[in-house]
Amino acid sequence: MNEPEDSQPNVPAGWYPDPGGSGQQRYWDGNAWTEHFHAAAGATPPPAVVPGQPVAVVAYREPKSTGLAIFLSILFPGAGHLYAGVKTDFGTVFLVITIVNIVLTLTLGIITLFGWCFGVLIWGGMAIWASIDVNATMKQQEFYGA
Repeated sequence: MNEPEDSQPNVPAGWYPDPGGSGQQRYWDGNAWTEHFHAAAGATPPPAVVPGQPVAVVAYREPKSTGLAIFLSILFPGAGHLYAGVKTDFGTVFLVITIVNIVLTLTLGIITLFGWCFGVLIWGGMAIWASIDVNATMKQQEFYGA
């Protein structure tokens, strides 16, 4: 093994930077490197956790896709809100109105063409409104970190 300093053949025993590049210090016994390691000088140990004291936990939540939330809102108004976890009541309201609209469209659509046209118009308006709302709300939550 290499001595701690090549220019000095008689290096005293002690702790020196590990020549293996571990970033720690290794003990030189005066003749050879030992298998003893410890943290490099100046390295700070990790903070101790005191029992009974609150510990700060930082949670990271992967941001949801705004594009997918808008797509879901167009496909089924209210679904984009639920996917994105938007904290408003609009998502639930949109879902209830969409389900009622589907039931009315299917029942009235069997009877007349007006039922289908009415249902499609209601769905289209809600899809546009839900898409705009989920986009704006997601941007606001992203900005404020909610």
